[in-house]
Amino acid sequence: FEGIGLRPRAESEPLASPPDLAGEPTLKLLDRNWPTKFNFAAKLLRFFGKFCLHVLFSRVEIVNTENIPSEGPCILFANHSNQFVDALVMMKTAERDISFVIAESSMHKPIIGTVARLLGAVPVVRPQDQVFKGKGTIALQSLPAFVQSDAKKGVEVEINGNDTNFLKALHVGCFLIILNENNPRNIKLIITKIISDIKAIGALNSTDEYKSMNDLDIVFEYSVSPKINHKEMFSVCYERLSNGDVIGIFPEGGSHDRTELLPLKAGTTHLALGALSQGIPITLLPIGMNYFQGHQFRSKTFVDVGMPILIEQRLVEMYRDPSTRKEACSQLLDKMTRALDYVCLTAPDFATLKKIRTARRLYQNKAKLTTKEYLDLNLRFSYFFKLWKEEPEVKQLFMSIDDYLEFCRSQGLKDKQVRDLPPSGSMTSLLQSIFNVVFTLTLSLLALPLGFAGTFVYIPLMLASRYVIPHQMKKALAKSEVKVAARDVVASQNLVLALKLLPILYFVYVLLLHQIVLLNWNALENHWLGSVFVRNSSWVSPLLLLVGPVYLFHFCPVLYEKLFRRWRLMPKYIYCIQTVFTSEHKSAAELLREERRKLVIRVQNLVEDLLKKTPELGTRRVISRNKLLKQRSASTKRLAKGDLASNIPVNTAKIKKTN
Repeated sequence: FEGIGLRPRAESEPLASPPDLAGEPTLKLLDRNWPTKFNFAAKLLRFFGKFCLHVLFSRVEIVNTENIPSEGPCILFANHSNQFVDALVMMKTAERDISFVIAESSMHKPIIGTVARLLGAVPVVRPQDQVFKGKGTIALQSLPAFVQSDAKKGVEVEINGNDTNFLKALHVGCFLIILNENNPRNIKLIITKIISDIKAIGALNSTDEYKSMNDLDIVFEYSVSPKINHKEMFSVCYERLSNGDVIGIFPEGGSHDRTELLPLKAGTTHLALGALSQGIPITLLPIGMNYFQGHQFRSKTFVDVGMPILIEQRLVEMYRDPSTRKEACSQLLDKMTRALDYVCLTAPDFATLKKIRTARRLYQNKAKLTTKEYLDLNLRFSYFFKLWKEEPEVKQLFMSIDDYLEFCRSQGLKDKQVRDLPPSGSMTSLLQSIFNVVFTLTLSLLALPLGFAGTFVYIPLMLASRYVIPHQMKKALAKSEVKVAARDVVASQNLVLALKLLPILYFVYVLLLHQIVLLNWNALENHWLGSVFVRNSSWVSPLLLLVGPVYLFHFCPVLYEKLFRRWRLMPKYIYCIQTVFTSEHKSAAELLREERRKLVIRVQNLVEDLLKKTPELGTRRVISRNKLLKQRSASTKRLAKGDLASNIPVNTAKIKKTN
């Protein structure tokens, strides 16, 4: 853990103890009793947030919560891949009132802003929210005396403007963003000197950016990103921390839907080191939020709370010295990046992430794991893939996994369905598959009446979502340079839309039902079931009003989820039936099963070989070698003694989808 910047903890050490710091001010704060505060609004919102997560997700599993101190100042920082839902997950994880550092622009949004103020959020003005289009056009000219790689200045260039107002629009330290259609990403220059309204000096980050300018047009349009003074925001945070509060922050700066972390902003390091330099004994903790298709309704979420990050006294002393402050923040930021990366399931792209998760599933095979072990194994595969991805054996294995997944797709199956395929061609498999198909259809027919009223309520929401969500995604994508498809806004915007519409729809339907009952009161009295309702209407009506939300927000989502899970297994059941009647399906099923067994052996053997090269990584295993061998079936053990080469056709992309 020391290698990735995490603070080792002895078994007898209190979880809430902060990094060791010398000095009288720190010791005084360590001895104090932190005040116990009761914020009714925050606790009510935390309860409501849990309820929202219960509706949105089928599972929210959290591990290692013992790392979060029960009292005292704490800074929680997390990845930011699901917009406002991330805050709800962090509140559920911490089980403490949290003051979030939130974008100032979000404070003006109808529901989000109100909730943020009730939670005591600290607004921060982000430079990207203050960007404005510059007047006129600019041209860049190199300064030979400055064209060099300099860690402090970068590469300086002269900025010549045409009909510009540099003296009014620019200031030293702001960013000038070059806009050009031929530029794959906007290049930024930091302004180092302003000479006149039409002339200024700017610095590029590196010589690579300077060389890339040769491929661009001579004249550019530009935008300006002002330099923001966050002194007031830091003062509020220091005051909250000195009172023993928890600060929640997302140092990536903005929500995104990438499969890897964005570069972390340095603001959290200033907050942590600044607090410690003032004698506030903060605990700095990474939280990894791992969403499995988090933009989809009733998906799964796994949260891992990392260990406290060790902040040495020398970094605090370096931060107190203005000349070494930037270096202190840089070193702590490196620790934070590695610690957060260790608790987040990341990959260069979605295709690689899918192969990593498949490799984990193949390695685990049929071994049963707890939630903590399951998440730990996923994170280890993600982390160690980065260490070993250049190994020839790893590259070859991942190519084989890619071929296997493509062959599964060509047969309309997923790896998990291949794993659970029964022996093909047998009468037992045929009867089980037919039973499952009939059971799923019967269950759907029985469930439809139970969920009809809920479906009737949700239809307007679904119709509104089909219009609003694509518009919000398009809007978020246009404003961001880092989003891929803006899927990170889907869950949050659906939640906001539901909070706006569902209460209105619920009470409208209640009023309509009330009017229908009144108009048909006489008919109800003459019916045996209606007469029961009429005689007990004084208490049955209020009861129905209270039971309604439980039905809508608990029973219906759970019912829909169970049905969807059954229908997702239908391709497997149908495929099993087809293997009995067609030799083509039977041979494909046998090939898939055999290829999966071979990959299980190859993944497990490769992991063992790599662990032998780095024995320190194998001291704390999730699954023992003996347990892996015991879980292998007899057919897998026979394959382990033979040739493990793949028999999948070379060009699986052209295989006709047989089902």
